[in-house]
Amino acid sequence: ERFVKMKVTFLANGKIGEIITYSNSNPDFVFDCVQAAKKIKFLPAQKDGKVVDFPYIVEYRIISMMVTSPGIRPF
Repeated sequence: ERFVKMKVTFLANGKIGEIITYSNSNPDFVFDCVQAAKKIKFLPAQKDGKVVDFPYIVEYRIISMMVTSPGIRPF
């Protein structure tokens, strides 16, 4: 299993801000996850009717699936 945890700041202007990664996964996988996070589309958070920056923990995970029965196929 590959796993990357990162803190992504979703900015009030609708863009992605600072990304801090917490991972010891393969550096190429971490890089790909950061690039994917930069492409997240979202509606800015609101507090008291005003848009605000919002830091949030995002996790990317790849889980390997192994088929053990010849008649069963994954999705």
